[in-house]
Amino acid sequence: MRQVEKKKKKKKKKKRREKRIGKLLLAISRSKFDPLRVEKERKKNGT
Repeated sequence: MRQVEKKKKKKKKKKRREKRIGKLLLAISRSKFDPLRVEKERKKNGT
């Protein structure tokens, strides 16, 4: 049970990471590669 939970958590983390990368990419394209905006988004996501 514990192993399954751990495996599930890992999978969730991977999905979250993918979402975060996509969000960052979206933020970059939205702000037309504004470094300040990107850094702000990075801080918001806690990277």
